[in-house]
Amino acid sequence: MACWQYLRQYRGIKVNYLKMPNPVKDSAQLVRLVEQHLTPRTRVCSFMHADTITGLQMPMADIAAVTRPRDILLVCDAAQTPGMLDVDVRRLGVDAMASSSHKWLLAPKGTGILYIRKQAQDRIHPLSLLKGYMAYSGSGGTRDVAGILGHGVAIDFHNALGKARIEARCRALSMRVRGHLRQIPRLRLLTPDQPELSSGMVTFAVDGMTNSEVHKRLWDEHSIAAKVAQGTYVYTEVQGELGESYNCLRFSTHIYNDETQVDQLAEALTSILA
Repeated sequence: MACWQYLRQYRGIKVNYLKMPNPVKDSAQLVRLVEQHLTPRTRVCSFMHADTITGLQMPMADIAAVTRPRDILLVCDAAQTPGMLDVDVRRLGVDAMASSSHKWLLAPKGTGILYIRKQAQDRIHPLSLLKGYMAYSGSGGTRDVAGILGHGVAIDFHNALGKARIEARCRALSMRVRGHLRQIPRLRLLTPDQPELSSGMVTFAVDGMTNSEVHKRLWDEHSIAAKVAQGTYVYTEVQGELGESYNCLRFSTHIYNDETQVDQLAEALTSILA
């Protein structure tokens, strides 16, 4: 979001926000929502691949089928998905994608991935690539050698396990989380059920207790970490227009988790919310 806010403040661009429906019925509903907000002046559509709050996976390929014929750049914030999902930028159809590799890829902090589709490179000019696309790798300046090597090792590790296997494991554990937590009356699922719209992150709204209180008790009493969230980052900026406070907790299951830990989470929440 920061890049679009910067361009709005200093370059005068207009930014339109979309309020994501919850619950989401299907991919077609989201594509229609995007299409309804396009105008002849639209130049860029930017979406998170997987929403950091609700875990909603945006149907990027379907959106690309709408934006590409209109010559609209499709930008993807994939901070959460590489290392969790079997990401294929060509299959997604995005023009640009950036990711934070310290998350699901388990790489060093400060490392990441930037992809720019070859046919879009003449239209996208990141500041770090001011002198050309070989500027970084060919530079004689100071580089984060440890980060670069660590990032490579993390990718080798994931490739050795297999991206499809990792995604299947993350999804299987997240489905187990859903199954357990659905049985707790004071929790309400916010993440879509459809596989094509979900991910390895599962978010539940909490009734009758603040999410921060539940979060604290999970950690203090059971040594279980969760993500406290109120709404998407978009909502924090335009609270009056799109605001919706979910009072929710997000649970993320990765390859280092197991079924026993998921069961312990369910037991802990059942006790806390009794």
